[in-house]
Amino acid sequence: MTKPADEKTQPQTPDHNMRSAKDGKTPAPKIPGEIQRIMDLEKEINLAYEKISVLEKEIEDGKLKALRSLADAQNMRRRMDEERGQLRFESTKDILLAILPSLDNFDRAMNAIPDVLRDHDWSRGIIAIEKGMVEELSKQGVTPIEALGSRFDPNLHHAIMIDSESEEGKIVAQHQKGYFLHGKVLRPAQVTVGGKNV
Repeated sequence: MTKPADEKTQPQTPDHNMRSAKDGKTPAPKIPGEIQRIMDLEKEINLAYEKISVLEKEIEDGKLKALRSLADAQNMRRRMDEERGQLRFESTKDILLAILPSLDNFDRAMNAIPDVLRDHDWSRGIIAIEKGMVEELSKQGVTPIEALGSRFDPNLHHAIMIDSESEEGKIVAQHQKGYFLHGKVLRPAQVTVGGKNV
């Protein structure tokens, strides 16, 4: 006769395996490969965002540097233009100042010509010479300063007489013409100004 099987010799059932797993006697399941790859991909994405942030900052810094360089170049060009204009002014100033007295004499001669002699050949010659000089000086950037009838400006006019009976600050007479050279005062106009104080 065979002996009945006791509990120790009974085969293990699936229920027994589950109890063993619950007791922690079986190893924990591993993370599937797909989940690990997703986690690695998230790390790579975060690193990429960090690199993008660094590149954006470098681009912004580069823009600022480019703008500063452009501003420096524009300032340098403006300074060079100013220096060129000043050099041109100084290089011709003395020559033109030496010529202006002759132009003043032609102007005085024209004003002294009597009306009855203005059609005389001599008078027309004087007028033509004066006109030619004015045209040539204009080509060199020499233009007259407005004076008679305008308000006195110490930057443009030099008061040599005061007419106390005339409107204060108004130029009532011009004794010598003033001129600009390329927009800068070459010689101020000599004038008489109305009023007690100028």
